[in-house]
Amino acid sequence: MSCFKLRLPPRHLLAAMLVLAACGGITDTERTQVSSVTLSQSAVNLEVGASQQLTVEVRDAAGNLLSDRQVFWSSNDTTIARVSAAGMVTGLAPGAAQIAASVERSSDVASVAVLQRPVASVGVAPGSSSIAVRQAIQLTATTYDAQGQVLVGRAVSWESSNLEVATVDPSGQVRGVRPGTVTITATSEGRSGTARVVVTVGAPAQLVILRGDDQTATVGSSLPDSLAVRVADADGNPVSNVTVSWAAAAGSGVLQPGTSVTDAAGVARARWTLGTTPGTQSATASVAGLASVTFTARVRPGRVSSITISPGNTTLNALNGTVALTAAAYDASGNGLSGVAVTWSSSDPSIVAVNAAGVATAQRNGLATISAQADGVAGTATVRVTQAVAQVAVTPATGSVVIGTPLQLTAT
Repeated sequence: MSCFKLRLPPRHLLAAMLVLAACGGITDTERTQVSSVTLSQSAVNLEVGASQQLTVEVRDAAGNLLSDRQVFWSSNDTTIARVSAAGMVTGLAPGAAQIAASVERSSDVASVAVLQRPVASVGVAPGSSSIAVRQAIQLTATTYDAQGQVLVGRAVSWESSNLEVATVDPSGQVRGVRPGTVTITATSEGRSGTARVVVTVGAPAQLVILRGDDQTATVGSSLPDSLAVRVADADGNPVSNVTVSWAAAAGSGVLQPGTSVTDAAGVARARWTLGTTPGTQSATASVAGLASVTFTARVRPGRVSSITISPGNTTLNALNGTVALTAAAYDASGNGLSGVAVTWSSSDPSIVAVNAAGVATAQRNGLATISAQADGVAGTATVRVTQAVAQVAVTPATGSVVIGTPLQLTAT
């Protein structure tokens, strides 16, 4: 008797069951047992935030695929990796986890290694900046992955292209050392970003004499060397474009220009024309906010410009009478010149003779001009000799004459 299937309405169901029973009865089909569960990958490497789909093969003892079985997924550390009910594994944090797929009494496990996303680029901010010597600026570095997503917590190292210009500490703080330009590099996982930092000089802090002090010249003349000062910051770096004011003390002449500006070397200059007073003269250079500096000059009298003889005019009333003459030399400013050697001479030594010491001696009655000469300049004085008559001798002292006859007498 053959078995067949028959669709019957409910009212005929009992009759149908009787027919089926007649064909051999109803038996339970036993459920096929799972023999093995195999994951598609035994090891998975993921970056944080990335996902990987795992699949599973379920087979019976004969190796037949069982596609209708429910798979249970689990992670042994859900802080490292999680797995969805469909087998999608997602990395959450660096580390290792085990993903298990279980079907009935069988299971398989995949090892999952979650890796940090590698740094693809580094940005440094600000990208360009300027600081003064001794000043500091804080730079920040931001790391990014290949998709431009910010990666936090990555180690960054810092480096300066020239430590003599600027230094950088492990936090990215840059400090100026001396004027110049440096490149600051931030590196993370082999990737680098850079920033440009210009270091400028600090504020003026020093004003020092560079040259021109303690010169010697004659009154009213310009010193042979110009005066020069140097303006620097606290570290000795030259400061340019600083205004320096120049001034001479009373009676010490004039400085030109009255103000000058420091050049790239921090140097400002002026010329000093001395006053007309011999001795020590002084001048100052000053910068706003700094102590001024003082230059001194030793000032000599000028060349002989005039000579005066004293007494200027005199009379000698006796032969061999003498008068001591003195000569005073003066420069063009009227300053008396000491130690000037003069040469004495007489316009008529037969009337008045003069020796090297300026002593004039009467020789006979008359008028002579006495000169004192030095450096091509002469001064003069007159000496008149007027001898007073002490006695008169008449010769002959005695004699006789005849009336009407002349007698010649001589008076001496």
